[in-house]
Amino acid sequence: MDAALNRGQSAAGVRFRAMEAQAAAKPGTFYFVQCLYSDDSDRPSSFTVGIQTETGLTTEDFLNAADDSIPMSVSAALRNAAAFPVDPDAVKGCLNLDDSRDAVFDQAWRSGVAILERNERCAIAPITGHVAESVAELIFDALGWQPLWHFAGPGLHGVDLVLLTPDDKVFAVEVKGTLVPGRLPRLSRRELAQMSGAWIDKPDNPGMADLGLVSSDVYGAVIAINFADMTWRTALTNDFIELHPVTTLDQFNDLHWIVGAGATDA
Repeated sequence: MDAALNRGQSAAGVRFRAMEAQAAAKPGTFYFVQCLYSDDSDRPSSFTVGIQTETGLTTEDFLNAADDSIPMSVSAALRNAAAFPVDPDAVKGCLNLDDSRDAVFDQAWRSGVAILERNERCAIAPITGHVAESVAELIFDALGWQPLWHFAGPGLHGVDLVLLTPDDKVFAVEVKGTLVPGRLPRLSRRELAQMSGAWIDKPDNPGMADLGLVSSDVYGAVIAINFADMTWRTALTNDFIELHPVTTLDQFNDLHWIVGAGATDA
């Protein structure tokens, strides 16, 4: 189900939640939700919701619309986020210099990508991403966010981390890394935009599938790690439509600001 509809974060969502609340207020009330499909996927295209009232059966149709792209405010959100320092020792601890791929990353990290041969530059991107995922997990662990699932290595597609916060919120995390000074890595817009509701819910998203979760169960985070600048920035979302920049570490201590008015914890 679309997160905004499920959590009452849209006009339609408010009406949907109101019908749920009306039924729950009177146990035994006849209430139904009919799922309607427009294709062969597992995702309904709409819902028909009905509730029996004193005046008869009231029904309403709700589109299960998920925006296939997170707005272009992704880059703006990360630019507006605070740049927190990355501990060099954390990076070193994530490297196995006996592995030739990690050794190439270490060389580029210490001396800049210009020192690499052309073939090494082509191969460095997935390794940079893999190291960034390991560093991100350490960053979130220091904030008290515990891993429920993490990316096993290069070659898979989907969220990179699924984390549990101290107040029991579940976050699906996309990690981006770069070795280019001043650059903010971008989310992919190839098949489905990364961190959109549709992308989170796609069946070949192993972290979500392994845990039996969908977009309406979780919140989202994008963390960008720049190994040249040795900084990290992050932005969070409660609906996979809009990202909100994190400007102070205190925002991780109380996440009510991201939940939003009228939202419920997943």
